[in-house]
Amino acid sequence: MSGTWKSPGLGSARADAVVTAPEHGMPLLFIEADNCHEDAVTIAAKSDRYARFYQRTAKDTVGGARLWSTRWNYDADPYRDPLPPILLVFNELGARPARTQMRNIAALTRHYWEGQPDREGAFHFYRGRIPIVATRLDLLREHGPHGAVFWRFGRKHREDLWSAVGNPREDATLRQRAQEHRERQAQEERQQSRRRHSARHGARSARDARRS
Repeated sequence: MSGTWKSPGLGSARADAVVTAPEHGMPLLFIEADNCHEDAVTIAAKSDRYARFYQRTAKDTVGGARLWSTRWNYDADPYRDPLPPILLVFNELGARPARTQMRNIAALTRHYWEGQPDREGAFHFYRGRIPIVATRLDLLREHGPHGAVFWRFGRKHREDLWSAVGNPREDATLRQRAQEHRERQAQEERQQSRRRHSARHGARSARDARRS
């Protein structure tokens, strides 16, 4: 991105719509709409613009904050969370099938959205990646954002919008691991308590034996 907010430069990222609804669990979402007239290469090139836009820093901030974060409040963990997501909405008016467009764009933008598996392969990390999600306008109208009609590039199944832009497998795995950690700690504390009790009992028995 170049230029300013009011006068963006040539080749800047320009979303068709921006959703900011943190009260509904959607802090920031950039929406790109397509009537299936443009080819996949042209649409995929928009991801290049978003990547540059996400990297641009604000010159008048301490530490060089990302420019987009000075306009929108995106409460994310920089050590865990990806960049703000992009939603592609296809309206099948043109000759190009939406499903084919999605597959082709996913292949062309893999370097932006592909995550890295964790050490156990339970989920993927997406730090610094761009979540790209796609759906069809007719499905969105019929099922709404809560319907399982959103495909997050790289995943096998359709999900609701919140699951698609989020990482529910990571959330569930981290909760499970935290619970297992608490259970191990509780078990260790019980074992230590039993050992202390046994040691005190053994010392008492030894003293009694010496007295007798």
